[in-house]
Amino acid sequence: MHTFTDLETYLSLDPAGLVDSVLECPVCGRRHTIPIQVVRSGEGLIETLPDVIEGLLGRQPGRVGVVYDRQIEEKLESLFFKPLGRAGLKN
Repeated sequence: MHTFTDLETYLSLDPAGLVDSVLECPVCGRRHTIPIQVVRSGEGLIETLPDVIEGLLGRQPGRVGVVYDRQIEEKLESLFFKPLGRAGLKN
């Protein structure tokens, strides 16, 4: 885990720089933790999910849960569920 004490430096970080980090906040005195382990961006990310999950869990995932609302359900079918299925994950 990376610990920061300088607010300006912390706020200048991109999402990948914030992964697994803590800000010892000079403003409020509290610890602000970002426990996220992996940040990725770009094309074809859904197909990489089984490898990412296996790296975190130490085993190949069999199923994945997705929380969404009815407004985006149609989009998820082609953009998310079908690629997950091709990558070997059931939803």
